[in-house]
Formats: sequence, structure tokens, C-alpha cells
Amino acid sequence: NTYNGSSPVLSVATARLADGRTATSNPVENLIGGGSQLINGTGPVARLKDLVQSVGEEIIIESPEAYINELSRIYREVTGYPLQPELQAALRNVIPADELFPVVATNAEGARHFAGIYPGSHSEFVALNKLLAENPGLALDDIALSSQWTDAAGLRRPTGTNATACSSCTGLLAETPVIVLTGVQG
Repeated sequence: NTYNGSSPVLSVATARLADGRTATSNPVENLIGGGSQLINGTGPVARLKDLVQSVGEEIIIESPEAYINELSRIYREVTGYPLQPELQAALRNVIPADELFPVVATNAEGARHFAGIYPGSHSEFVALNKLLAENPGLALDDIALSSQWTDAAGLRRPTGTNATACSSCTGLLAETPVIVLTGVQG
């Protein structure tokens, strides 16, 4: 899953391996591609739609386990790797069953932003998953993550500038010791 031009953010995960080598994921985009797939509910996103209920600026995931299992199947289909256990654990710790989960947040500067309605599908998680899958035994605290804006979403942010993790990714990444070089919310 490399960049096909539809994702507003690309992420790269890098780690120092025990033997001193460096492992890096290729720049990856979000799991569900963005653009028309998101708007029209086609592709992998269509399978998550029935598991997520939108309630204004929040979502409810009635069964986090069913959501995580389907997301893992989509990861395997799209990237060739299932969702790794460490990332499944982060999702379990953050997604409350039958409780509201915010998808619109206000950052430290007071700007509101949409975090997306599918936790764990953003490019940050895809990059981490790829690095973990390709390097068995790699510890999360050995990983550094960075994300950059593309011009795909027309968000008027300069291409290649640092993209701070959205509130959804911030919450998920807080469940891990991963170092986020380009910043998190709050």
C-alpha cells in the first residue's frame, strides 16, 4: 500500500533494529484510500460502515472486537499483513463499547478538525503495522513515526510539511511508546 494520490497524509515508521540496522516502512497512506471511496462508501470502508454509528461529532462502535477483527481482515487484504497484536491492543484500550468516541476535536491552537470515523485506519497506523509485520520482535518503543501533508485533499497545506496526528491517532498512539516526530494533538 503505497501512495496512489488520494490520501491527504503520508506516514513513515522507522526503527533501529537490534543488529544496528535501520528498518523503514515505505511512505504509506490511509487504509481506506480516501476520496471517492470515503464519500461513496465503496471499497473496504463499506465493510466497516455497519459497525460504526455516527452521532453528530462522535461515533459509537457497539462491538469493538467485531470492528477490530474486520479492520484486521481489511489490513490483510489491502496491505498483505493483518493488524498486528500491539495495535489491536491499542484499539481495545481506546474504543469504548457502546460509548461515544469523538471524531471532531479542537487542537491546542483552537482549530477544529475531523479525525475520521474509522479509528486505526489512518496512515500512521498503516505505517506502524507494516514495520511491525516486517520485523517480528520489534518493540514499539524502538519506533519513530512521522507524517507529511500531500495536496490530495485540497487542504491548503504545503505538500511535504509535517502533519500532526489527528485526535483519533493521538489517542491510539498514546497507548503505545512510539515516538511521534511530527507531533500529536494536545
